[in-house]
Amino acid sequence: MKNLFLLFIGVSFFMISACAKKVDITAENKALVARALEEIFNRGNLDVADEIYATDYVLHPHHQWGASDRYGTKTIKYGATDLRAAFPDVRFTMEDMIAEGDMVASRWTFRGTNQDKWKGIPPTGSQVTITGILWSRIEDGKIVEEWSMSDQLGLRQQLGFIPPMSGGPPSMDRDGEDFLWGKASSVTGAPGDPEANKSLYMREAALFEQGNLDEVDEIIHPNFVNHDPVYPDVTDFDSSKEWVAFNINSLPAKLTIDALIAEGDKVACLWTARFPDFINPASGKQITAHGVDITRFADGKVVERWWSKDGLGVMQQVGIIPPPEQGR
Repeated sequence: MKNLFLLFIGVSFFMISACAKKVDITAENKALVARALEEIFNRGNLDVADEIYATDYVLHPHHQWGASDRYGTKTIKYGATDLRAAFPDVRFTMEDMIAEGDMVASRWTFRGTNQDKWKGIPPTGSQVTITGILWSRIEDGKIVEEWSMSDQLGLRQQLGFIPPMSGGPPSMDRDGEDFLWGKASSVTGAPGDPEANKSLYMREAALFEQGNLDEVDEIIHPNFVNHDPVYPDVTDFDSSKEWVAFNINSLPAKLTIDALIAEGDKVACLWTARFPDFINPASGKQITAHGVDITRFADGKVVERWWSKDGLGVMQQVGIIPPPEQGR
């Protein structure tokens, strides 16, 4: 009996230690990503890049149509140098982080004043604010792969390179607060189980292909709050339901879930969407869009969501903005 008791204690200690280690690894991964943003981009300490990023690091810059993958720590060093030269007072603010396993989704806000040319655009002196979500994968204590998603369309608009387009797509007629994350929802409730929240997220995602709007009322909270700089007019339950209906009826999309993680009351999703050209439907061309979203749950319903989408790439593909090879 004594041996059995000792065995039970040993197994219990092992399980507790394993859980603690899992939590510690998740926390360490978050701290690593946060350190990269703070030290390299905010402070300009480029040497830290060799400590944080793997030598075979890969960046997938999905914020621009046609952008190719970039490799090595030199990518980070060059990116930080270029950004800090154009925006010397650059400041990234970490708004939220979700982590599971070897993945971290980081939601941030960027603020800076344009003092030098950027991507070929002459300096304007403009103060800009953009939002984004970064998806990072960590191995052996180093960042090995990232998917970068930010409002590059909004950045070019605030610099004056892309003029407003009244009557066009919502993303082409924005100003002021439209470029920011909106006011947070006050809805609270039981956070739910992360795996159950993932299942509910997938159930909602399936609505785009099934076309069953009746289920929207079951899944989304009536006081739902939406944060989408690319669609600034989609802010609540009613406008979100209209947006879903439009996508089902007029702009049917094929959604591919590239990665899905959950922590606490939130689920983060890295996705790819393909849909018909909404400017020239007769062309038969399919548009590809990449994005990341973070969803918060309460009492078994979706209560809040933050989006970061490739608005620039979509506008380039439908011909509203010249593609990269035609100049900026």
